[in-house]
Amino acid sequence: MPLTLARMPESADFGVIEIGMNNPGEIAPLARLACPDVAVISNIGTAHIGHLGSAEAIAEEKGDIVMGVAPGGAVVIPADSPFFGRLSQRATDAGLRVIGHGEGPSAAARLLSYAGHAEGGRAEYLVGGERIVVELGAPGHHVALNGAAVLGAVSALGLSARRAAGALAAFGAGAGRGRRVV
Repeated sequence: MPLTLARMPESADFGVIEIGMNNPGEIAPLARLACPDVAVISNIGTAHIGHLGSAEAIAEEKGDIVMGVAPGGAVVIPADSPFFGRLSQRATDAGLRVIGHGEGPSAAARLLSYAGHAEGGRAEYLVGGERIVVELGAPGHHVALNGAAVLGAVSALGLSARRAAGALAAFGAGAGRGRRVV
């Protein structure tokens, strides 16, 4: 992550910076370094359970991202997660706006439907009261869910979710990921 920041052109208007973690205490200092206007917690799974011990500990560590978000910023949080309430409270306590993403009715950036095919899929979203249909450039329900998080982040920045949705069609899985093997 520090190299991504260091290599970012001064002329860049926006950047997407991934803050990864494997151990407790890693996210807060990286979040402070990145100082995002909007932070996204895409999901809270158990991939990092080895060094953290529980889903609750993972959620707590991911919640530390609020420690680096710029004042007046926002955090996009999975609304369908059992940790949504706790993470939302941490964000609001830090003076940040909260935008939920997911499939449930409480999600402000909501995936309404998804139909996948071998090369991608068709997703319908509801963001800011606007229905947006997107042809995704990569397959998988998880990609469609991440699309809701992206549109939530774009909305938090005050930009057009509809315009950003067009870019999701051009998105493809990175090298070594999402490759179809028959």
